[in-house]
Amino acid sequence: MKKTLIVTVLSFISYFGFGQGNSGEVHYKVSAVASYDDYEASKGPIYNELKQGILSNIVNLDFLLQFNQTKSEFGLVKNLPLDMEDFHAKITVDLSRGKSKFYTDFTKRALLEQKEFLGEQFIIETPIEEFNWTLTNEQKKLKDFICYKAIGERTYQTKELEIKKAEMIAWYCPEIPYAFGPFEAVGLPGLVMEFQVGNFIFSANELKLDKRNVEITPPKKGKLISLEEYNNILGKTAVGETRY
Repeated sequence: MKKTLIVTVLSFISYFGFGQGNSGEVHYKVSAVASYDDYEASKGPIYNELKQGILSNIVNLDFLLQFNQTKSEFGLVKNLPLDMEDFHAKITVDLSRGKSKFYTDFTKRALLEQKEFLGEQFIIETPIEEFNWTLTNEQKKLKDFICYKAIGERTYQTKELEIKKAEMIAWYCPEIPYAFGPFEAVGLPGLVMEFQVGNFIFSANELKLDKRNVEITPPKKGKLISLEEYNNILGKTAVGETRY
């Protein structure tokens, strides 16, 4: 897969250069961080079985980012080789936030998350500036591109209805000047090639850049609310929901 990525990008550079591209798409594969502390084997056989079930399913996940100059769409690819009747597959999709669709709109400086809760559709709007990214000088090479580390944070609500902050780590590539990436990894000075939040890492696997202008249509189905309003709705329900 690495060779596919390099050939596609080099062809793009030689034909008309990054700066002249109008749109693109990136496929991201998913892996677990080395520690995966939430499901340590020491917690017992049930937790270990759950961990192993998740690890065996995440290799089949494929997330797709599509973007043009001002908008992007990100979510789980349909028709994956997953048995969605299987408990472990369902948990894997839930924990990786595969049930939501994410849209970035730089004309409004906002990230939209479209999701369902208790049978109702919501569109949760968050200003891009709220992710509070800190750029560092730390760098590493990903798919033959020099990428730089950025650290941000996102707000989520636990099952106990506590509001907490989760650290996000994004590795962005200034050579590819598109400010898009998975989930909340947007607004950075380059395309995000790797994103880590919680126990999961999302790594760019295939990249295609195009001269055509791909149309990105923001979601219309669902009630438009802020993250704070959504958390208030969760707080009024009998059962909370963890949003990692």
